[in-house]
Amino acid sequence: MKLKRAIADLVERLMTRDIAAVKCLQHDAKQGQAHAQSALGDMYTKGTLVPKNDAKAAQWYRRAAEQGDAHAQLNLGASYAAGRGVPQDDADAVKWYRLAADQGDALAQFYLGGMYSSGRGVPQNCVLALMWLDVSSARGIQSAAIHRDQLTRSMDPAQIAVARDLAREWRTAKQWLAEAMAAGAPSHPLQPANQPSGLEPARPRSRTSKRVTASS
Repeated sequence: MKLKRAIADLVERLMTRDIAAVKCLQHDAKQGQAHAQSALGDMYTKGTLVPKNDAKAAQWYRRAAEQGDAHAQLNLGASYAAGRGVPQDDADAVKWYRLAADQGDALAQFYLGGMYSSGRGVPQNCVLALMWLDVSSARGIQSAAIHRDQLTRSMDPAQIAVARDLAREWRTAKQWLAEAMAAGAPSHPLQPANQPSGLEPARPRSRTSKRVTASS
């Protein structure tokens, strides 16, 4: 009987503590803290300490994503890709994946590569697909390495060379930007605030085309 009461008391204390933690997180999120907003989105996605609610998750991810939180951008992109909590929209999924990928989020890079590979939300482009898969796999995403190796089997050597050059240039630019920021540079001098760094698709092209290009 004493043990049962002790367990009940412990559960009550834990629940009280968790409720207080949720309220604190909600307060910080409402005050505009992107990290808290993103974390609250995770809680609504998983149903952790709050009722599972995909629409609320997407709302909180959006608030954080619009402030530049890469984790929230990734998850908002995934929400659009799956139609979870928001209307399904591949173009919006690509938009948010790209913003997170440009910040160095390896999963977003993998998903963006997949969108280019399949032509979802963007014109199909095997060169850009391979570029992003290569960047992601270098960050340790095993699935990206698997898809990269599969994709190269349908590409000619010139296309592969262009994709890997783009991946190398992206990593070099990212390293330069990190060093510049560490030295106190306020922002990327060649990129407007809140805009993706580039590699925007232009016109559709077939994966089997022999013309080598990174702008289509």
